[in-house]
This record gives sequence, C-alpha cells and structure tokens, in this order.
Amino acid sequence: MTYCLGIHVRQGVLLAADSRTNAGVDYISSYRKLFDYSVSGDRTLILCTSGNLSITQSVLHSLERDLIVNAEINLHSLPTMYDIARYIGNCIRKLQEVDRPWLQKDKIDFQCSFLLGGQVKG
Repeated sequence: MTYCLGIHVRQGVLLAADSRTNAGVDYISSYRKLFDYSVSGDRTLILCTSGNLSITQSVLHSLERDLIVNAEINLHSLPTMYDIARYIGNCIRKLQEVDRPWLQKDKIDFQCSFLLGGQVKG
C-alpha cells in the first residue's frame, strides 16, 4: 500500500509520499511517487501518487507529454489550481477507461489517487 500525505499548516503545505511498490507478496521494489512541476515565479505544483502504478505512470506520462509538446492545455497553461485539478482528474478518468477492461479481466485493482498541492501566482 502506498501512502500520500498532505498537511496544511500556517507556513504552507507539506506533501510526502513513500516510495514502496509491490507486485505480490514476494516482489517489493521502490518507485518515486512525489513529482514537482513548478515554474519559478509563476506556480508551485507538487503531485503525490498512490494506487495502481501502471495508471499513475500513464497519467504522469500524459501530463509530461502535454508539457513537452506545449499542448494548449497543460499544467503550466491553466490559470487556477481548480483548473489544474480538473485537468488531472480528466486525464485519470480517460486512462482508467482505456485500461480498466484489461485490468479487471485479471482482477487487478485499477484505482489510483493523486494529491495536488501548491499555488498559482495571483
């Protein structure tokens, strides 16, 4: 089980995530689950991930691809944290819809969670 933690304190927000991942009781490994998409002077964006690793990696890849190709809608173009959260949620739902039938067929849990923290200038 992966753990993500977000704590709101007077000084700001603290985000933390473990790095443990497993594929059964006898195969435990580690994978980074805390990601920084900040732009100095404009926005601070931190994502913590948990749940199905294939889904979370696909979502992160999609978010990063949109940044690389400078898509009209991406983490750096959206004006508010609300819009960014909705964009990430839409990406999660889209990828779950594609992968769900195959994961369910093998009784693999396709659920995932993303914890978004930060702020956009203004």
